[in-house]
Amino acid sequence: MEPISIYPTSVKPERNISIQEVMAFQRSTFEGTIYDMTEDYDWYVPDGKGAMKKSPLATPFPSKDMRELLDINNRRNVARPQGFYRMIAQLRGWLPDPIGGIYWVFLDKAYTSPYVPIYAGTQEIAECYKNFDPTTYSSASACWAIDFVDNLLYLKWQEAVKDLWQ
Repeated sequence: MEPISIYPTSVKPERNISIQEVMAFQRSTFEGTIYDMTEDYDWYVPDGKGAMKKSPLATPFPSKDMRELLDINNRRNVARPQGFYRMIAQLRGWLPDPIGGIYWVFLDKAYTSPYVPIYAGTQEIAECYKNFDPTTYSSASACWAIDFVDNLLYLKWQEAVKDLWQ
């Protein structure tokens, strides 16, 4: 594993970046790089024809127990952090204040959650975004709906994730 000192704390972009590029970065699982956790050899299983194939369970978000079982390195991808919510602030000074600032909010993982725009002038948000009790499931809660989809993906990640962004 590389020493943390090789990573910069910040970088100056070569050009302005769009909000869509920031979202794509936050959803990054480093697919196709040495940091792609789904490409770890331990995810490969016999295909019944004498070769190996990637397990349908291979996920970029293996649990601690799964990482220990398969001896997968714990390199953290960008999209991994979990929590109640996170956001991207977009400031557009050329527009009136009530619509110039936008919080692009996502619940749970950036990879599986939709980004929801909440404008600076918003006085009220949808009821489904106010309703969340982590101990009691509610079909009226956006957080529970997003978490439900996230958990379903783990049952057969390699196949299910194809349907997520279609």
